[in-house]
Amino acid sequence: MPAAVNNNIMKYKKNKTLLNIVRTLLLKPFLCLAYDFQLKNVDNIPMEGPAAIIMKHQSWVDIIAAGGIIPRAATYMGKYELMENIFGDFPGSLLFHIGKIINPFSSWVLRSLGMIPINRDNPARMISSFKEMRKMLEKGDCIVVYPEGKVVKNRMGDFKSGLIRMFQRFQKKSGIKIKFVPVGISYGRKHSFRKKMIVKVGEPMEFDWNDKSATDKIKERVAELTDFNLE
Repeated sequence: MPAAVNNNIMKYKKNKTLLNIVRTLLLKPFLCLAYDFQLKNVDNIPMEGPAAIIMKHQSWVDIIAAGGIIPRAATYMGKYELMENIFGDFPGSLLFHIGKIINPFSSWVLRSLGMIPINRDNPARMISSFKEMRKMLEKGDCIVVYPEGKVVKNRMGDFKSGLIRMFQRFQKKSGIKIKFVPVGISYGRKHSFRKKMIVKVGEPMEFDWNDKSATDKIKERVAELTDFNLE
């Protein structure tokens, strides 16, 4: 395994304590203060063993929600651009310039909290990232995945079947069994100063490495857990 990949894994392992502190002191309080927040069936998330938390991506807040609800240390896939500017989606704005200034700190925090950067323009780096994910799963870790690959509001976007199949192939190569946990996040209208947010966690799903229906079944379950007409 490339040394860089191994170092990234060790860094993630050493910072699980930091992740737990951030979740308890920052993420959970933010969700409860900023939203009329409800969490349902969080016990469906396995507390040990390899798991992939499959979430729909409707808003940047989804990332905070994932960090706040998962009761175990987890890592997540994120676009490489976040490591260059955490506010890169707001070019020309004040936030964008702040992102440039705080980049050394923000990129360290993202990596320390378990982010695996995915560089879609650099195949070599993508392969290294996927190898890192496989090693984490082999060690029994939990990874958060957004199969749409981007924010898609008010409807179900296409789930990248290649991504789910890659996780399935990990099972064949490693002899492990991954639990796929579907999660739906619903955002409602504002009542007073807070907007409603309901997070529903579905029961874990398991698939054989060659089950070609896995992506469709996971997407269907995530859709069921996501209520787009929440008031």
